[in-house]
Amino acid sequence: MKNDLICWPYWPLLFTLNLLLIPSVDGQTRPSVQQPFSGQGVVQAIHPGELVVRLADGDPQTFKIQDKDEDALSLDGGQFIFRNLTAKISVKGTLPAEMLERGMYVRLTASLNRFGKSGQPIEHLTLVPVEQNPLKLVPESTPEDDNFVPCDIVGRVITNRRNKLLLAVPKSKLARRERAEFELSPNATFDIIADDLNRVGPGDTVDSFRGVTMSNGERIIREISIRLTGKRDKVTTSYSDELYQKFSHLSDEPGQPRQESSDHFTLYTDISDRSAKVLLTKLETMYALIAKYYGRRPRQSIECFVIRIEPNPLRGRGQMPNRMVNRKYWMSQLPEVGVLKVEEGAGVTASVSNSRQTRSVVFACNDHGVVQHESVHAYCAQTFGKTGPVWYSEGMAEMGQYWRPGNLAVQVDPVVIDYLTNAQQPKKMADIVRAGQITGDSWKAYAWRWALCHLLSSNPNYQRRFKQLGMNIMVGNNDSFDAAFGQVADQISFEYDQFVKNFDNGYRVDLCAWDWNTQANQPKPAKTVKTNVKAQMGWQATPLELTAGQSYDVICQGTWQTDASGDEVDADGGSDGKGRLVGVILHHYELSEPFTLGTKQRFVAPETGQLFLRCQDSWRSIDDNSGSVSAFFRLSPGETTDN
Repeated sequence: MKNDLICWPYWPLLFTLNLLLIPSVDGQTRPSVQQPFSGQGVVQAIHPGELVVRLADGDPQTFKIQDKDEDALSLDGGQFIFRNLTAKISVKGTLPAEMLERGMYVRLTASLNRFGKSGQPIEHLTLVPVEQNPLKLVPESTPEDDNFVPCDIVGRVITNRRNKLLLAVPKSKLARRERAEFELSPNATFDIIADDLNRVGPGDTVDSFRGVTMSNGERIIREISIRLTGKRDKVTTSYSDELYQKFSHLSDEPGQPRQESSDHFTLYTDISDRSAKVLLTKLETMYALIAKYYGRRPRQSIECFVIRIEPNPLRGRGQMPNRMVNRKYWMSQLPEVGVLKVEEGAGVTASVSNSRQTRSVVFACNDHGVVQHESVHAYCAQTFGKTGPVWYSEGMAEMGQYWRPGNLAVQVDPVVIDYLTNAQQPKKMADIVRAGQITGDSWKAYAWRWALCHLLSSNPNYQRRFKQLGMNIMVGNNDSFDAAFGQVADQISFEYDQFVKNFDNGYRVDLCAWDWNTQANQPKPAKTVKTNVKAQMGWQATPLELTAGQSYDVICQGTWQTDASGDEVDADGGSDGKGRLVGVILHHYELSEPFTLGTKQRFVAPETGQLFLRCQDSWRSIDDNSGSVSAFFRLSPGETTDN
């Protein structure tokens, strides 16, 4: 098989997709299938809803892919949303046993004595799915005295330190304390077999993939086989995966209606014990982050009804698309609005206030993101009495479901990214904060509100005033967006437009904030102007005012890295262009087209305005950059500055 992208005759797949991609009800024609493709290569980058594969000819190609834990795949910039294009994924690999993590389930064959200790060092294990492999310890024969007996074992990792592996196993004569201890060989390994992308990273080998090219040019992977050959520091890459692994000892079987509690939340639910614990952990983590942000906490815990739903067998006959599993019970517990929202696959927060306090109750389906969103509403209502105008209330609630401890980068649904970055008519800031909006209008409206709130809460230029604005409007003080930001509205609008244009998962608003304070002047003849440029920042202001058509010289010193494990490069960058010094000119909140510079170059200013510089790299990847270069600018000899 060739190591590049080729077409292949896979007509059953084409037929399946053609059934899925039928004309939409609003008259718009969905993208149609044009031709199939297949190929091989190496994973260059992986992001929600997207896989970048470097083919054998060195050409990186970007593909759409829906992982099994992702809700949907979007085409045409979010214009068409599909929830049934989950790819068939096969992931295999062999990794050092020292990378086994707490909560993982492993299968092995080993000899144990009656004290639960192994005989020979273990050379090899297999990582197995939790759901399909209950704990077991089955000896080949009855143990006698201190003899070692070969056993078939599935255990849960408790600790893995200094070549000592402690597993949780069922209680038996060989494991009276439900523990078994194993010595690992210094070169011990374990196999991974998975059906999702949670453990895949850059450098892993794509043995094969195939899919279809759509009429709009987008390519969807439908099947892929990957080997874990790239360097990695850890096995688990997903936050949710880490939590499910942490609570793997709990049952994932659906539960009966019951009450579950944590420090700040009371859950009335019928989801599994494991899912409930994961959800409560997410909620408590979110609670801590919000409490730190606002510096205030509600007086009482937040009550949440989280209810399992299933597809409604009467769907298509004017009925709700989903139905509560324990419907008879929950109908007696929920108000009508709660029932309606849950069976929509959504949620709602009901708040009641008196002269002393506000009490809020969340009603939501078992989608964790929905529960987190509604819990932000409940937190704000119980803490401040109100949640503020719709743009603020819904924007901050959307932020709540995406916040992660210690992670300032954007982490949102890829469908949202697709829609915002490809919108033919981006919504202007003034329209987002317009009065008179209603909640629950559309997911697209929620996406714009999230974008503005994320920008303002993360950008050091505005975050302090934005937080104060939010607290003021939630307690009913006379404050407004115009009063808070009227004087810098043009700056915010500019940064907002740049954010929507460039952001992706991994984007750091705090590293890409614009410097509005550096004053720029035209360079004087025979004078050199020095400016420092950091690799780990976006566009950085220089003290240079350039004039269109005039020639300038630049010389750079220093090196930087665009990858934590990559080579250092100078301002000329690498062979792929990453790390090259690039410039842009800002004039009256308008940007010129970016232009490339380098370690030593003469260039002509394309426009008049202030010069900004950056290290060329993907906007979503600059947080792992390091180093800086010093750039020295002057008017080219013989040039004069026009005044």
